[in-house]
Amino acid sequence: MQTEAMYFLMQHDMDFNKWIKQGIPYLNKTELSELEKTLYDEREIDFTSFSKEWEEEKFIEHKTVIEEWIAGEEPTLVLEKM
Repeated sequence: MQTEAMYFLMQHDMDFNKWIKQGIPYLNKTELSELEKTLYDEREIDFTSFSKEWEEEKFIEHKTVIEEWIAGEEPTLVLEKM
């Protein structure tokens, strides 16, 4: 962001903390409510049919990485989030 733009925004009472924390909405309240409902409904999908296989694959991947780390000389180990 350019210095002049920041100065202009500060002169017009731009709340940078709110902007950074909450962002700038591009939807009106009705559209936002509909989107939130859709996203919430999609989270209700039952993933149990394949999650066990996925968990086993991730376990094996992490186990392999840990074994290689123990056998190696790297001082630190970073695992990806599951």
